[in-house]
Amino acid sequence: MNEYLSGDALAKFLHVSKRKMRYFLQNGYIPMYDTGKKTHRYQVRKEDAEAFREAMQNDPVSLHHLKGMFSSNGEYKKDIAIEPTKENSEAFKKFLAKKWSKLPVALPARQAAKLIGYDSRRICEMCKSGVLQGAIIKHAWICTKPSFIAFCSEEGMIARPKVTKEYYALFTEFVKE
Repeated sequence: MNEYLSGDALAKFLHVSKRKMRYFLQNGYIPMYDTGKKTHRYQVRKEDAEAFREAMQNDPVSLHHLKGMFSSNGEYKKDIAIEPTKENSEAFKKFLAKKWSKLPVALPARQAAKLIGYDSRRICEMCKSGVLQGAIIKHAWICTKPSFIAFCSEEGMIARPKVTKEYYALFTEFVKE
């Protein structure tokens, strides 16, 4: 006999948000039966849920196009795309170095955060974790401009489908040059 999961149970089973689970169901990623009711609307066979979870784990790249789609952090969807290659990364790095040439070599976390639209606490955390080279000077985090530029121009940042409006403006200016 077939065992079915409700939407709630499926979200917990897949370790995803209900919003993401609903998207998977409504867009045909997982076969399901729609009861049409307000509650307990979706029924998914356990075998289909297991197959999808296994596919998610074995081939995470297959869902890469959804990255950032379910966050609510007010990011812009990048409609301008360039290949995230080493050459493009290096070209963007040179562009940022030229654009920010008048900035000090040691950037306060607040100033660095403002440049790309991040929260200054996030920049501080990246300094603490070693993602950015930085130090605490007089109770404030300072990061090095070269490590900040390297972070902003790495292939992973170029590949992101959604970015802050400040980073989007930088990226747009770079593409136009």
